[in-house]
Amino acid sequence: MYKIRHSPILGYGIAVIAVILATLLRWRLDPILDDHIPFTTYYAAIMFTAWYGGLGPSIFASISGAMLATYLFIQPRSSFFISDLEHQVGLGLYLFVGLVVTLLTESLRAGRRRTEVARAQLEDANSALKKEIADRKRTERWLLESEERFRSYFEQGLVGMAILSPGRDWIEANGRLSKMLGYQELELPSASWTELTHEADRDAEKRYFQRIDEGLVSGFTLDKQFLRKDGKIVSASVWVRALRDAEGTLKGILVLVQDISDRKKAEEEALASQRRILDMERLEKEHVQEELAKAKGQLVRQTRLASLGQISAGIAHELRNPLSAVRMAVYYLQRTMPEGESKLREYLSMIDEETHHAEQIITDLTAMSRGTPLKKKPIALDQIVADVRGRVNSPAGIQWHEQYQPNPLVVSVDPAQFEFVLKNLFVNAIAALRESGTISITGNRTEEYDEILVADDGPGIPREARDQVFEWLYTTKSSGMGIGLALCRQIVESHGGTIELLDTQRGATFRIRLPLWKTTEVEGPMD
Repeated sequence: MYKIRHSPILGYGIAVIAVILATLLRWRLDPILDDHIPFTTYYAAIMFTAWYGGLGPSIFASISGAMLATYLFIQPRSSFFISDLEHQVGLGLYLFVGLVVTLLTESLRAGRRRTEVARAQLEDANSALKKEIADRKRTERWLLESEERFRSYFEQGLVGMAILSPGRDWIEANGRLSKMLGYQELELPSASWTELTHEADRDAEKRYFQRIDEGLVSGFTLDKQFLRKDGKIVSASVWVRALRDAEGTLKGILVLVQDISDRKKAEEEALASQRRILDMERLEKEHVQEELAKAKGQLVRQTRLASLGQISAGIAHELRNPLSAVRMAVYYLQRTMPEGESKLREYLSMIDEETHHAEQIITDLTAMSRGTPLKKKPIALDQIVADVRGRVNSPAGIQWHEQYQPNPLVVSVDPAQFEFVLKNLFVNAIAALRESGTISITGNRTEEYDEILVADDGPGIPREARDQVFEWLYTTKSSGMGIGLALCRQIVESHGGTIELLDTQRGATFRIRLPLWKTTEVEGPMD
């Protein structure tokens, strides 16, 4: 059936024309019908509009017909008012019947559309099925004609061979290919070509086959991977050629498959060996660079130490005697000074403290320049800490916390030199805390080393200075010389250990790691 396609405006145009024609017809019948059955001719207009115009125009035709019939053909005429009950009921029936007719007609139109769509789909499906059947018959006929020609090549089994349809369905495969992929000869077609292809190669192979389908190439060669039935991977070189008839129509695809797993394995082993050699060269280069950097740093430190040693020897010789004389004089004045001179006594105490500080700097410089040999022996860490705490001036507001695991924790150190390290760390912590705070000393033994932590909850060390605190002559204190921590590192490293400043949110935490003490290292009693 011919199907009218129109816009919504055309539908409403149809409605207007149908209502006008119905009005003219009723006008011609008016002398006969008078004001009886005024809505009769409009039913035809509603049905016509519903079929060709649709739901909206049909409703429009119903309402406009009711208004025109009421205005033109019902007494009193030229008025939209209906006075008698008969015509009021007639109007209601007209609108109800018009709505029913509209809905039924729209349902019929929808059914017609569905029927036409189904018919078109069925025709397309039949055409596609006929075409598919015809293509399959032509392919099968062509393959039957050439089967004998290829049979000998398949049966020889020098390489894996297969013939695929244009849609990459299996048509034929020889025993060599089945064995290569771990399948029985009759079992191979149950797995599709795509399923046998490793997922890493599917997209690339799909593009190659697409070029064959489009007639851009007659074939291609590709190294790819297959998935065997047992899940193993087979590397293969695939040679693909299109099989076309005289008109150029693609009838099939010939595939030759050569197993290259051994070659790929040899290439991978060679590549892995090359990577190992490169990694070894890189590690060796990094090791050499690291050793060179250490040697350079050690040479720079030794050069600085030599220069500082020469300077410190001269300073010690020139200043130690005068400073001793000053302290003796201060001592004499303090003993002979009459009572009541509190201000003068305060100044003398200041002179004595500063002189003592200067002598300590000279002592540190002398120790640094001498490089005193180690006299290591096993000693309990808590004993060293107790001795050092007894020699530092700690304000009453500072709390000390100690924890050792195991307790006692025995370390192998030079007591005198290691006491210098702890004393320096304690004095720095006390200076940072000033009058109140907490200093924690923690000792632990791991499988690799003895670890000592010295921490305070003071303001900490500025982040920009943390990488330089162990450098010679670097200090963050206005009265410091930058020698103490550098000498601490020298002493700890001479013990075979390390000292570092940890990155903490609050305060400063120094970590010392020493080689594990073993009972076979030192003979004699333990302190």
